[in-house]
Amino acid sequence: MTDDAAAIAVVGLGNLGLPIASRLRARGHDVVGVDVSPDRRAAFEAAGGAATAPEDSAPRPVLSLVVPDDKAVATLTEPDRLARLVRPGGLILVHSTVSPALATRLGAACRAAGYGFVDAPVSGGAERAAAGSLTIMVGATDDDHRRALPLLGELGSDLVHLGPPGAGSAAKLANQLMLFATLSGAYEALELARGFGLTEEAVLRAVGTGTARSWVSDHWGFYDELTRDYDAAGVPDDHRPWAKDPAQAVAAARELGLDAPFASLIAERLSIMVRNHADPSHPEPLGSSPELVEGPLRSHERGEA
Repeated sequence: MTDDAAAIAVVGLGNLGLPIASRLRARGHDVVGVDVSPDRRAAFEAAGGAATAPEDSAPRPVLSLVVPDDKAVATLTEPDRLARLVRPGGLILVHSTVSPALATRLGAACRAAGYGFVDAPVSGGAERAAAGSLTIMVGATDDDHRRALPLLGELGSDLVHLGPPGAGSAAKLANQLMLFATLSGAYEALELARGFGLTEEAVLRAVGTGTARSWVSDHWGFYDELTRDYDAAGVPDDHRPWAKDPAQAVAAARELGLDAPFASLIAERLSIMVRNHADPSHPEPLGSSPELVEGPLRSHERGEA
């Protein structure tokens, strides 16, 4: 790694961005955290990092985006904004979960402007980000992939180069749809078991060595804790992965002319299921909030999330 490439701006210090920035800093990189939130900047500074607001940032050789959605990524990669965040010829890594169409478009635009571009969504959560053991799904040209490998290797233990920009985001959407289909099924299955007088703990213990074992069953309670973390941080409901990612999968399927009934059902119901399980004191009937159901779909169809 050259000294030049070691200077990184990580934009977005949220649930994943903060541990990513901290991991890179711990590995000896010159990292500045960039976020609109004073609280998030303060959290990185409290851990010994340097942080700044976007309007005060200076261009660096490497730009890493870990922001919520298509709208944020598209805004930050507008030419004028890029010039304030990354040096000419610099490398842009997008770890956010964005639509394959956006990643493909940005890849072409950034390469035409002389930047390296890597579509590099991640899977594994905050703990694996902090440990440098994320799974990273890479969409990049061969040259940009080779250029980014030293940095990606600091963050991930499993790096899969799937093709050009857009390929990483397509794989991440597939990952999220599989994950949230399993989570939706688990919520429904455990509700059924409770109807027969069984506890969640007993059922999870029973299936723990059976064919239904999954990451979801092995990490039961993960989304309860994450919901509380997002609540404490004030993350809007439609920015949470279980809301925006299934809706994004529906939008992508529509663009391809594909039928996606499972994705549509997950997009309609999962947010309520996650909320009800995390806070069972005030359960919300499924299907009773068309605003919550339709809002993420409408925003994705507009290309905003």
